[in-house]
Amino acid sequence: MRQSLTFSLGACATGIPENPSSDDPEALLKDFMISKLKLPPDTVDSITFHRVHRLGGPKSKRPQPIIAKLEHYKHKNIIKSKARELKGSNFGINDQFPKEINDRRKILYLIMKQHRE
Repeated sequence: MRQSLTFSLGACATGIPENPSSDDPEALLKDFMISKLKLPPDTVDSITFHRVHRLGGPKSKRPQPIIAKLEHYKHKNIIKSKARELKGSNFGINDQFPKEINDRRKILYLIMKQHRE
């Protein structure tokens, strides 16, 4: 999971919108990187993936997040460095962590939120 990223929308909906004419999440993700992250097309073409898939099935009306496992850690750093381009939008990029770590982070997030108030 060290080289995996989760691409999603904000709290109101999850996932990059699904394209009914294309079932290829990798192409959809590369288009997202060019249009939303403003990465140059030649950089996006050089980014390689082990696997790209949607989390869960099409059982929900909301688009599901996309999980991407990158071949190189430096590609992950390139994408995360451009994540600031998403500030103010509903899109988000996060590291993929095991369930145990996500559960602990949720608890810590609630504590942090209470201390800010």
